[in-house]
Amino acid sequence: MKKFIALLLIGLGLMPTKAQVAQEPGVLLELSGKTFDSISLEALPLVAIEVLCGKERIATTQSDLDGFFTLALCSNILEADSIIVSVLYPDYLKDQFVFHKDSLSGLSLGLNFNPDGDIKADDYEDFCARNIMNYCPDLKSPERGSQPSSKLKANTRYKHYCTGEVKTYNELALAEADFKDWIELR
Repeated sequence: MKKFIALLLIGLGLMPTKAQVAQEPGVLLELSGKTFDSISLEALPLVAIEVLCGKERIATTQSDLDGFFTLALCSNILEADSIIVSVLYPDYLKDQFVFHKDSLSGLSLGLNFNPDGDIKADDYEDFCARNIMNYCPDLKSPERGSQPSSKLKANTRYKHYCTGEVKTYNELALAEADFKDWIELR
């Protein structure tokens, strides 16, 4: 009987507690780089970029007119050590690149031209129309000119990028939170 009780206590000690299971809030990661033609090395504008974790799509964006792209990701959604970046552009081959989650900035995405390629203009436009959002209503554009009063600023609300939790400026300041992980709400 003593052995049974001892084994039971050891087993209970090895079980994770609620505090151990609770997931830490994620941090904001920045995926950035440039899209270009792999032969001429000229920048390719408006390339559709799809980010996958395993087989699940986690984000989409487009490169700008100079071929540069930036995308904010939450560290909590990256389950594996690597991500797959898939690119789509008319008259180019559909391609995928694999990157480690610790090196997501300064990526070079070279696309291979092929007029008989996988992606036709209609498919590209359809993908962009269905999957790429160029406007985020939660983000407040920076205001120029006068600064808000301290009372108004204290009650400004912020939303955590990963968890969706909403707090005021004062709550975040008192907790010494990292403001780069929070988005100011309108």
